[in-house]
Amino acid sequence: VILVTDSSRLDRREDLDAQAEILLAIRQAGGDVISTSEPLYGKTDFAGRMATLVAQYGSAEKSRTVKEQTWRGVKAIIANKAWYGPLPPMWDAVGDRYRKQATCTRPDDVRAVYQAVRDGQSLSSLARKYGTYPQSIRKLIRTRANMTGVFECRYTHAGQTYTWKHESSGSVVNQELWHAANRVMGERGAGMNNLG
Repeated sequence: VILVTDSSRLDRREDLDAQAEILLAIRQAGGDVISTSEPLYGKTDFAGRMATLVAQYGSAEKSRTVKEQTWRGVKAIIANKAWYGPLPPMWDAVGDRYRKQATCTRPDDVRAVYQAVRDGQSLSSLARKYGTYPQSIRKLIRTRANMTGVFECRYTHAGQTYTWKHESSGSVVNQELWHAANRVMGERGAGMNNLG
């Protein structure tokens, strides 16, 4: 038995034949689909199955529309070389929807983190100090934009990946400190054999 909140959520592909094949395969295998929002939906309800195919097709159309609308906005972001995606801790993106600018909100803390890692302090202790997770500290240390002031953003649409360079509000640490902290973090990780 496959339990769903709504039968239209079984399949969001646009191909109605493929959706029908899924329903037939479930039925031929002796299975059943139960929908919590459609109490009359069952194995013998052929009309209900056909209604489900129509609803699933509607869901697929809605997904395609959302993707196209999102892509339209992302194209504006790419054209403006604006910020898109998640930022490392202590960074934020401000500005209009399609013209967001990445800015380091706590440059002194970022420099202090780099210096602490360079001097051998553990990522866990830094994470506790700054109220985040060790992986977030690792991401912060590895972010080249802290040194260069430039982020490489990417977005994948219809199987093609688009990349663009976004200039942030400026670099936070110098090249020497960035490389020193990353070298120490890399050596420590290799010495621990990635066990923690």
